[in-house]
Amino acid sequence: MRPGTYTITVRVASDGAGGTFHIEAGGVDKTGPLTVPATGGWQSWQTITKSGVSLAGGPQIVRLVMDSNGASGITGNFNWIAAASGGTAASTPFSGSPIALPGTIQAENYDRGGEGIAYHDTTSGNSGSVYRTDGVDLQDAVDTGGGFKIKGAVAGEWLKYTVNVGAAGTYTFTTRVASAGAGGTFHIEVNGVDKTGPLTVPDTASWQTWRTLSKTGISLSAGQQVIRLVLDTNGASGLTGNFNWIAVQ
Repeated sequence: MRPGTYTITVRVASDGAGGTFHIEAGGVDKTGPLTVPATGGWQSWQTITKSGVSLAGGPQIVRLVMDSNGASGITGNFNWIAAASGGTAASTPFSGSPIALPGTIQAENYDRGGEGIAYHDTTSGNSGSVYRTDGVDLQDAVDTGGGFKIKGAVAGEWLKYTVNVGAAGTYTFTTRVASAGAGGTFHIEVNGVDKTGPLTVPDTASWQTWRTLSKTGISLSAGQQVIRLVLDTNGASGLTGNFNWIAVQ
């Protein structure tokens, strides 16, 4: 780790109002008290963000400390903690302009900004060595329309897409997925709010045999916003699944 200012993001869930916690680095409280909200269930996840966190360089110990319980009777459930450099750094659209919605988000066209800002990937490099040169694993998609797919996607990883919604309204999100064996679960957020709840990638018989999953009744406001594809659990396949595109109609 390099010294600098970071944004700390924590993925939490609570069935009822949760309690408070803080995060230490090198034995020093770096976040102050953070409160776990009522997210609607123990597997309904939200992100809590603390910006402007100063961290020293080099190896150090980060400690997640539970301070109080809430109405739920516990502090909460915790999935992951992300640290993004630059404090207020934000991702930017891949093409230079937000993706217009209604329309289709190609999975490989995630934002620019790098690890911890535009995406989080648990392995280094692009194992498919196609299309892009950063840390997300891509491969040619054998599907109608061709293009590329996110491959080898596992729980804890995520990708951001800056979009522009033409008009406020209720939309359907359709995701194109594949899995050789039962896949895991994922969800889609808009501006940090889980809009789909957990969606399960089915066994499609191979990594290049594709099916669509749809979630209706999603309310979106107009204007520029950030959509995030979040991988929550792995399935019997050992992965969450492969992803080709997300259509918003």
